[in-house]
Amino acid sequence: ILRSQLALAQDRDQDARQGFGALALRMPGDCRVLLGLGMAESDLGDADLAIGHLESATGTCAADWKAWSALGFAYDAKARWRDSDAAYARAMASGGDQPALLNNVAASLIRQRRFAEAEPLLARARARAPHDLLIANNLDIAAGSLGRMPVRGPGDSTSRWAERLNNAGYAAMLAGRGDDARKWLTMAVAASPVFQAIAAANLARLDAR
Repeated sequence: ILRSQLALAQDRDQDARQGFGALALRMPGDCRVLLGLGMAESDLGDADLAIGHLESATGTCAADWKAWSALGFAYDAKARWRDSDAAYARAMASGGDQPALLNNVAASLIRQRRFAEAEPLLARARARAPHDLLIANNLDIAAGSLGRMPVRGPGDSTSRWAERLNNAGYAAMLAGRGDDARKWLTMAVAASPVFQAIAAANLARLDAR
């Protein structure tokens, strides 16, 4: 169990699933096994299996915020928004200051197009993990969806700035803000050759709309 838990903590999800899966055949009712197996499956994108194991585990075992967040993430994959909201609420009750959890909740809200709710959660997450690029990118996506252009930071290289503009432009396009999208994607193309192809492809998608 400890070896499988270590694999899960080190993001070796396939190893964790194999370990917990073998243990589940011998110890099918052990809470540590059920929770670990479901969390590994959620990380690997096996939503149906993850939901089955995590629903069983959280219904009978003492689950921490990571387990509830993993269940919410699995529900997100199936667009079960009411269930994911409930799972994330349980996670937030015990782990609300965790940047990874705040980011997961915000990412779920972004997928539901609830951008105004996602943005303050991402701002809280970034304050606690200022160097996490996933959180920073999601914050640009939420802000861009609301019509706010990214502000270039002193540490942003030209390629990073182009990436941020592209993220915001793509988000604005999906949110129906065509003028903002065109402006920011055009800026991304001009900012750095690294993201020219990606930003240009997004501009072409905007033109096709």
